[in-house]
Amino acid sequence: MYTENDIVSFKLISGEEIVTKYIRQTDTAFVIYKPLSLMPGPQGMALAQAVMSSRLDQELDLMKSAVVMHSLSREEMVSAWYEATSGIRTANNKILMG
Repeated sequence: MYTENDIVSFKLISGEEIVTKYIRQTDTAFVIYKPLSLMPGPQGMALAQAVMSSRLDQELDLMKSAVVMHSLSREEMVSAWYEATSGIRTANNKILMG
């Protein structure tokens, strides 16, 4: 389905959308890294840390039962995720970091 280090978008049963690095999956969960929530900001869409109280340097389990749909992220979302998690800005990025 996905390969390790793909940037994937997940729509959750809560309605929240997250963009994250895919690591692997188990029978019950997607193992992800640095999940960011997609949310409207004052100047367009923005990305913010999805789990505010967690450490950013660890893998997390996203339970498959909480996911409505998922797919590889669009190229501009991939660029936005890398910028938000590394501080490296890529050209033509239209997503704001928050």
